Amino acid sequence: MNDLTPDSYGTAANDTLKTATFTSGTLKTIPKFSATAAQVTNTVTLGVSDVSSSDNKAHVYAASGLGLGFYKLALTFTDAAGNKMAADTAIEFQIVAQSKTSVKTNPGWTLISTPGRAQDTTLATVFTGTTVSQVWGYNAKASTWEYASLDDGTWSGTLDSIDDGRSYFVKSTSFDPVKVLLQKFDPQRSQPQYGIYKGWNAVGYTPGGAETTVRAVTYLSSLGATGWSVIRTWNASLSNTSQLGLMDPSQLDSRMQLVPHGPVQQQCLRRV
Repeated sequence: MNDLTPDSYGTAANDTLKTATFTSGTLKTIPKFSATAAQVTNTVTLGVSDVSSSDNKAHVYAASGLGLGFYKLALTFTDAAGNKMAADTAIEFQIVAQSKTSVKTNPGWTLISTPGRAQDTTLATVFTGTTVSQVWGYNAKASTWEYASLDDGTWSGTLDSIDDGRSYFVKSTSFDPVKVLLQKFDPQRSQPQYGIYKGWNAVGYTPGGAETTVRAVTYLSSLGATGWSVIRTWNASLSNTSQLGLMDPSQLDSRMQLVPHGPVQQQCLRRV
């Protein structure tokens, strides 16, 4: 039996048909949630090619190119018996700006890294809104220090970008964090891999997924048991370094943890 009077959600009592086909829809731009019809500022009509389904049970509207703001999506479906929804199934949603990731700094020198690749790696963008005025980074491939300083609003020096996987000494006069807009997730992008060179390397920490800390021996495991020998960390609060080695791995596990957004023992120099 097929009830020909489905409710506003498309549900029909005693209906043996469990699938439905998308027939029409609209995407409306609204100024806020629960806006009135008179407040709609734009309406786009959706055709059958705009909504897809593999089983005619779950349907997907793959929106793209939408700007920040509020929207109302309304869809209508019909089953094989011709039952049509009495009203559209509608949902309202909001598109918000991507949040920046904060990296803590201390007054004085702090050793930091970005927990992922920045959308814009230039110094002017990475350090905008901060009191950072000097940056030093060690280029392990060239075995040389690179630097940049901020003078009259312009960055100059041998360092021109902040790259993920590397750590940098930054000099600040406040606790204002460095706020970075990271690249969005892309399933086609491979897991980050960073080159390590013989001698000392200034290594940053890129967390895997939602992890908040990781043990150093875990993070360096791809180098093998003999691939590195010494880690040096910088404590921004005490303005000094500490050193750990592989003579006692259990001690290293308990004392050395990497934190994505913290200035204390966050990054390390390692020797291979």
